[in-house]
Parts: sequence; structure tokens; C-alpha cells
Amino acid sequence: MSPFMLLGFTIALIAIISVVMRLTKGKASKKNDEPPVEETTEQGGKKGKKKNVSKSAATTQAQPAEQMSLKQLIKKENLAKQALKATKKVDPNHPDYFHSFKGFSAPITGVDIDNDRKFAVACALDNTFRVFKIPKNIDMKVEFPFTQQKIDFYQPYAISLSDSARYIAVAVDGLNSVQIYTYQDTPNREDEKSASGAIKLNFQFKNSIHKNQITRIFMNPKATFIVTAATGDDTMIKTWSLKGENLFNFNTSQLKTNNLTRSLDGRFLAVSTWASEGELLELKAGSDGTLKEFSKAMNLKGHKLETMDVAIDQKNERAVSLSKDKTIKLWNINVRYEVKEDTKVLGTLDLSTHEDFKELMVTKVGTLSLFQVNDDPLMAVSYKNEILIYSWKKQRVVQKIESAHVEGATISRLAFVEFGRNLTVTSSGDDARVNIWKVHTEY
Repeated sequence: MSPFMLLGFTIALIAIISVVMRLTKGKASKKNDEPPVEETTEQGGKKGKKKNVSKSAATTQAQPAEQMSLKQLIKKENLAKQALKATKKVDPNHPDYFHSFKGFSAPITGVDIDNDRKFAVACALDNTFRVFKIPKNIDMKVEFPFTQQKIDFYQPYAISLSDSARYIAVAVDGLNSVQIYTYQDTPNREDEKSASGAIKLNFQFKNSIHKNQITRIFMNPKATFIVTAATGDDTMIKTWSLKGENLFNFNTSQLKTNNLTRSLDGRFLAVSTWASEGELLELKAGSDGTLKEFSKAMNLKGHKLETMDVAIDQKNERAVSLSKDKTIKLWNINVRYEVKEDTKVLGTLDLSTHEDFKELMVTKVGTLSLFQVNDDPLMAVSYKNEILIYSWKKQRVVQKIESAHVEGATISRLAFVEFGRNLTVTSSGDDARVNIWKVHTEY
């Protein structure tokens, strides 16, 4: 054999040995990377071991974390930015500050307060919700006692509670479903600043009860049914028992739903859609709270472009609607709709020409709330991180709550709430807290 042939044979042999060693090392690494046996705590409190998971199952579980889609990466980045924003605080010395529901580390996605003003619930994108106890005499220097519930794997996007917070309904993403929790208060505690009760998961609906993500959920005070709705092209508004039985549905038959709100007593739902008219739906329930009928009661016809939000006052006598035509209309809804009497426009606010609004970017006007004070319909309007209180009788802004949320935050929900003799407006947004503001009723 010539020297050149011997050299070529040696090089080939070295290459083969190198490949074999790499393959052997790879198999050893995979074997060593198998997940270790973990301890888990059972409901009874005993510790045990998890059953061995097959290699294929372990690989399947790891895929979501390793192979995140572009949409998931963008969502993760946005949540990180919002979490940073959540660390900022509103000035506690703000002249209109009353109190707040706080302690979250991500944007608020839902809030509800019971009719007796004894309990409130709020949920956020940090996978938690809290039940807050509201004392009779509110001291802004004393935090509301609360109980927190962690939701594993899923984020809550809407929340509602019954009277006394006995039941809580939470809409969760991923499953696109609803979870029903029970809450048991512990009123005679020694430490009033710590957890105030016990929360327990009671029932979970089947998956995918809506085509799109559920963004609105309402529970009636007697906890006999709930209402769910999604935005976008999912135009079905559905009612359910607390055990997941579908009761009645209503289809707006429009291209998309922009928002859904409810009246204070839960009798009416206000729907804003792609159409140029708002719709008021009625939930007819028996004396025991059983839902008997769910149907359209009234239309709000008069806008030129799609409606973005509709709000009803505490007496079910007036409503306001916000449209992309840059107007807000005030409506008389105290009509005999049972015999087809139409609602009536009582006033139109042109946001593009009114002195108090014309300098604002109309597209940044977000959400509305309405409350009658001495026969004057007061309207709360959100604009970026500010709140404007508008008097329909005076036809001007009578109060401006600046920096209601941190700079850069956007207010997504507004609601007038009476705490004793104090009229307030609650606001929530993407800075991880629900703020409560004093409303001036003398102007």
C-alpha cells in the first residue's frame, strides 16, 4: 500500500470515529435531560410522586415554550411592557382621589361591584383575581382587605359577582370558557388587613363556548344566570345557568360587536355594534331570579356611523351612545317599548366642535358612564388617561380628572358608583389598578 493510500484510509477512519462519538454523546444527553421525578402535594396534604411521563409526552409539553409563534412573542413583549407600566403609581395626593383596588402586577381586564357596595372583584393579566371587602366607612388611608385567587395556566379577561360575592364568574382565555367560583366571607377576623375569606372553584364550563375570546361577563345579583359576549365578528350574546346550561341566545346580526354594558339593576344590556344604531336588550327574570325571556327592547337610531359604546343611567330612564361619527347622543329610554314606542334623542354632543372637546383626538375618546344627579344627566367620558365629567343640563365639562391613571395608560372601563353619600367614578386600565374618584355634584 502506498503512503498516500494509507494516509487517506487513516483520515476516513478518524472521521467515522468522530461521527460515532457525536451520536453516542447526543443520546446520552437526551437521556440525562429527561425531567426528574417531582413531588406534588395532593388535596389531602400528603406528598407523593408524579407518575413517569413518556419521552414523547415530555417533548410535547416542552414545545409551546420552545416554539413560540410570532403572535405569542408579541403578546409576551407587550405584557412585559405593561408590567413595567404597572409599577408606576398614581399620586395619592390627587385632589379627587378617593380610593383604589390595587395590588396587581399587570393590566386590569375586568371589575365588578355588588349592588350593596359590600364587595368588589377585579381580575388582571397576572393570572389572578381578588375579592375586596368594602367597609361602611371608607378611609382612604386604609387599604381594602382582600382575598386573592391564582388561575393556573390561563388569564382572566372578564369577571362578575353576585350579591355578597357568594358566586364569582370569570372568563378565561385559552379554554375560551367560564369558571364559577364560590366565596365564603370570614367577617370576624382579628387581622382586618389580611385575606378576608375563602375562594373555591365550583364549576367550569365546556371549552370554546364562543368563537372569539370572551370579553364581557355579567352575573345577575341572585346568581341564577350569567351573560357572556365576545367582541369582533362573534356577534352572539349568550345566557347560561351556573352549571353551564345554555338558556337563551341573541344574535345582533351585525358584522361585529364593539362593546356590551348593563344597567345598574341588571335588567337591560346595551350593545354597541358595527351598525349606526345601538341596541337595548331586556333580561326578564321571575321573582326567584329564573331567566324567563331574553329579547330586544329598544333601538337607538340616529348616528351616521358605527356605535362604539352605550351606557344607561341608574334609573333606566336615560342612555348615551358614542359613535365614530364624532358625536355622543343623549336618549330618553323611559318609553313604552312594549307597544313599540321609539326612544327619543334629547341632545347631541358634537365632539369635533364643542369647546371642551374640539382640541382632543376624537379617536382617543374611549368609554362612557351615565348618572342622574338632580335631574341632570352627568356623563363620564374617558380620554387617554383622563376623565371628563360632562353636564348635559349645563352643556359643558364640569370636572376634569387629570392623570387618573399613569402617563401612557389607557382607561378601558368607567362606572359611576355611590358609596354612601359619596358619588364616585371608578376607572380601570392598563396600569394594573382600579381607581375611585370623587365626583363634584355642586357646580
